[in-house]
Amino acid sequence: MAKLRLTSGEYAKLTGKVKRKRGSKSDRLRAKFAATPTLPPLSDEEKAHQKSLFEKHDKVEYCFRLPLPPSKNSIRSIRKIPGRDPFLVPSTEYNVYKKAVASCWIKLWKGWPPEPLTGKLRVRAVVHLTQYGGDTINRDEALCDALTECGCWVDDEQVKDLHVVEGSVITDTGAIDVIVETIE
Repeated sequence: MAKLRLTSGEYAKLTGKVKRKRGSKSDRLRAKFAATPTLPPLSDEEKAHQKSLFEKHDKVEYCFRLPLPPSKNSIRSIRKIPGRDPFLVPSTEYNVYKKAVASCWIKLWKGWPPEPLTGKLRVRAVVHLTQYGGDTINRDEALCDALTECGCWVDDEQVKDLHVVEGSVITDTGAIDVIVETIE
């Protein structure tokens, strides 16, 4: 007896099971990073509080919100090629995050970003995790690399003082508020 072979489309029609079309991983990550809420306007009281968090607060350059960066644990992935030793490459999430930060940076300045900062810098990052939690401290490498690549500063070795603190929970997307200040 001959076996009847059906294609996946014919099988879906017969069983009523429609194969769900999935986007690529990078498309899903782009949508996640794009859903980050913008930084609400700060009242005078909140601005004064933020300035008081630094010893010298007269040189604040930038204050902005970015998508939640990936953890250090997930910015590299292992690539295996037959006949070669495995090696590390930047992960898809890390690459998409850097592009999302570059897009946010351009939007922040309405298409006309300023020249990169020079000199010593102090950075304060307030990490707003999702409801699932995660690491607060392991977000700094991806953030600094993305801000270097988008042109906030010349090189991340300029950051001499980095404060990473945990903020409130932003339910679905998470976010990170960044304050950049020049120091003497």
